[in-house]
Amino acid sequence: MNLVVSQKGNRIGLLCGTVDRGVTFRYDYKYLDTPDAKPLSHSLPLQRQEFSSKACLPFFSGLLPDGELKRKISEFLHVSESSSLKLLEALGKECAGSVTLVNEKEYKENLESFIPLPFTTQYRRIEDSELAALIKRMDKRPLLVGVSDARVSLAGAQQKIPLARFNGVWYIPLSGAPSTHILKPSRHPFPDLAVNEYLCMQVASLCGLSVPSTELMMLESTPVFIIERYDRKIRSLDPPCIERIQQEDACQALGIMPDCKYEADGGPGFREIVSLVQDISSAPIIDVRELLDLAVFCFLIGNCDAHGKNISFLYPDQGSSLLSPSYDLVSTMAYEDLSSNLSMKIGGEYRIEHIRKEHFLRFGKEVGIGKHYMETLLDSMVSAIVKAFEAVALLPASPMKEPLFTTMRKQVDKRIRQLGK
Repeated sequence: MNLVVSQKGNRIGLLCGTVDRGVTFRYDYKYLDTPDAKPLSHSLPLQRQEFSSKACLPFFSGLLPDGELKRKISEFLHVSESSSLKLLEALGKECAGSVTLVNEKEYKENLESFIPLPFTTQYRRIEDSELAALIKRMDKRPLLVGVSDARVSLAGAQQKIPLARFNGVWYIPLSGAPSTHILKPSRHPFPDLAVNEYLCMQVASLCGLSVPSTELMMLESTPVFIIERYDRKIRSLDPPCIERIQQEDACQALGIMPDCKYEADGGPGFREIVSLVQDISSAPIIDVRELLDLAVFCFLIGNCDAHGKNISFLYPDQGSSLLSPSYDLVSTMAYEDLSSNLSMKIGGEYRIEHIRKEHFLRFGKEVGIGKHYMETLLDSMVSAIVKAFEAVALLPASPMKEPLFTTMRKQVDKRIRQLGK
């Protein structure tokens, strides 16, 4: 089986399933000869030679869901969980970033009979009642699998619903049409998780971190966290035209498989990601500061799940690369049953309860940041997060905000004391 890899309608390469070499990838020579050719990933530089499975699968497998969500999708599709190629064939028309993957036969048929699709064949309106029903069926049909002609793949282990919103109306993307928002309903055993993420994102924004626009919606008593996709840009509404923007997470950029996303499992740590920022960012000084702020913020809110797939890079223009807005910010320490070990260690320490100011100073030294700069950064973030929680406390009360918000605030107060503030 071969899958055509495209970006913004342009064929750029072929992902192949071979008998003797596993899954391989090769850029099209025609694409390589174009003056504006750019690599799919930092880990897949432009070259005429074939990429081996070891080289190409970290990027392409990184487009797929992981964990229990991947298992459920595989079961529904009757596809082996280990067959990335077959899963990408089923889901790859709408992925993170600007990449689309289509069976080579289907790609050729589409070229031969190309007719611009009308809006009604790209999107189907969905009412709140149907959306509520979709949420109830998510365990059996995750990521819109089996819903109309939706073919969507989003990385991560959490249940999500990708939709498009035009003029305040929700639509299901069909036939690989781009979505504009991701909806993340709270699920068992964390009924207030959507509220948690919404509150953390509000606090992050007030602390000066770059975050996408977010909302919180109650749908038949279920809280739903809504995040606007930063890798999509609406160019026009009549007719709807959405531009896909290329992105990749740190694991993809470093050629690390998604099941190794945690530093303790061989994934990247903050030191490796700072080095990556310095290597590929068009604004490395700004982005390193943003990354350091993010590390301190995640510590303060008690987010122990900030791993290599939760930090990404955007490639908005030819030759430019920037750290993406922050996402998946959750106070995991608000839940007693979750691990208190960080996904990426700070100054050599994973255990969040053991981290002190000296660990951050050691972390700063590891990445070339001076003591005074790091102390100033810590002081600034502590001051900002205290003010941010005071501001968020004044927001209109929402269902499930309490006692969660009070628990989150206690976590922040505890982390501040650990820093000796």
